[in-house]
Amino acid sequence: MKKVLFISILVLGLIIPNINVKAVDVSNEEELRAAIKQGGDITLTDSIEVTQPLVIDKDVNISGNYIMMQSDNTLMTINSGNVTFNDISLYAGWNGEYYRGTPISDVVKDQGTALVVNDGSVNFYNILICAGKLGIEVNDGSEINIVNNTHFPYVIFGAKNAIYLNGGTVNINGNIALSSSSAGYGIYINKGINTSSKGDVLNLKNDFTFGYEETTTPNFSIYVNPDIAELKVTDEKGFLELLNNKLNLGFCSNTNVLVNSQTEAEKRAICTNLNSNYDGPIYTNELGKCTVVYINGVKQNEVNPSCNPVTDDKNKPSQIVNVPATSAYASIIIIILGILCVIVSVIVTRRVTKKVN
Repeated sequence: MKKVLFISILVLGLIIPNINVKAVDVSNEEELRAAIKQGGDITLTDSIEVTQPLVIDKDVNISGNYIMMQSDNTLMTINSGNVTFNDISLYAGWNGEYYRGTPISDVVKDQGTALVVNDGSVNFYNILICAGKLGIEVNDGSEINIVNNTHFPYVIFGAKNAIYLNGGTVNINGNIALSSSSAGYGIYINKGINTSSKGDVLNLKNDFTFGYEETTTPNFSIYVNPDIAELKVTDEKGFLELLNNKLNLGFCSNTNVLVNSQTEAEKRAICTNLNSNYDGPIYTNELGKCTVVYINGVKQNEVNPSCNPVTDDKNKPSQIVNVPATSAYASIIIIILGILCVIVSVIVTRRVTKKVN
């Protein structure tokens, strides 16, 4: 009987971990919160307005519709897990109304952060993000992938910043429009390397474009914290270059010389769009004099040696270590106690030997 019970428990132990959490359909805030707490696949069957921030710390896959929140708060925080958003729209700082064709900047009003990623891996497929302050904040060591596999450009809008890179990595694929207010930035780089992997913070994939085909990107710019020591980016299409100590959309400097190839025509369209609809620079602020820039793994500049002093241990002079007087006294006391222990041990051994004899 015991053997049968043991085997049954063992079989259950093997089966239970392999049972997938059932996919659920949700249509209101209460159902959405319960589904996120459970984890697994979640389908939004209706637009959902939430009244309090959402927190994710499990593997979830959310697809289909709108999630909106009014007030100056963070709509969603991801603390761990593998999270996927598919064909979904997030509105943070929502003004309570939405009409098709309404400018994005009018849907949200000077408040709200859409998404904060503190850890884990997050995938966005064909997603619209709209926030009155910040679109996506990517913190230390985390990684997100933004993919648009449709012809229509998807928008990430944050009036203050569309994407805020704070030690995490953002990979961008496809036709993405990164937009902000005239006082904000499309990409704000606060930390120049992924704090966990020490890799690139920004990865522009080969099929990435700036959303020029069917919409405008009127307020796109990049700001780099001038105090960072290193900036590592990947740019598979060659959009970026370091020019006069600024990260630059170099190919937009003279569109007249672009030849009529598919790639160059694409670049021309981007530049024309930026120049005609854009009220900010197509280059970053000036970087710090001690910031080293790597593009596609290649070091782009040399900085003054005084910025990052390097010493050769072999040639370093010998150092004299001053030991505090208290340490010296302590060492003497330990030595004396050791000697006394040896003397006492010898005396005891001799007396025992005499008694035995």
